[in-house]
Amino acid sequence: MTDPSPTLTPAKRVECEVVTHSDEPPKRLHQSLSEDVGSDSDTDALFESGVTGVVEAEEDSDGPVPVPDDLKNSEDYKKYLQLITESEGYDCGSFDFPYFDYIIAPATQTLIDRNSVYVSPALDDYNKLHNRKLVFDSIEKMNLQFAPSCYNKYFVTFKVKDMDDGAALKTFQCSFMTFINGPSFEQFREKPTQT
Repeated sequence: MTDPSPTLTPAKRVECEVVTHSDEPPKRLHQSLSEDVGSDSDTDALFESGVTGVVEAEEDSDGPVPVPDDLKNSEDYKKYLQLITESEGYDCGSFDFPYFDYIIAPATQTLIDRNSVYVSPALDDYNKLHNRKLVFDSIEKMNLQFAPSCYNKYFVTFKVKDMDDGAALKTFQCSFMTFINGPSFEQFREKPTQT
């Protein structure tokens, strides 16, 4: 079993204020941008997404939030690591762990509602690429990997109707990261069969 924490190198990022509702105070976000921070394309994308202010910042001095030592040695954590390793993040169980960077946990219904809109257009691209006739049906589950500052990664298991197979329901999975200017898909596949 491997630790789910990827190795990241420090990078410049911007700190942003985003107004999501006029009755709420702005929320602070951090986002990595191109090497030319402040370029016209980056700035335009930020302000089109609702950002009201941009301040250049360095990486947090507090550093990453590590897995607590007592948790690393627990049976639950070992089961969690086995689940996420074997499923590549699509299954993570429902453990009640304290927060640590790169933890993978079930997404809330609000996050599922907000981010499920990315699946259907990616399915359209998959259909074109593989000459398939799959129609989105429903989200089965969505897991979220919390990363420090710059992105969140989603692991989505969903149902599709295969129109070339009498509208049979099939299970697919995709993983993507979300940034201010949209998602970046890493994987899109039919769910592997369990042996």
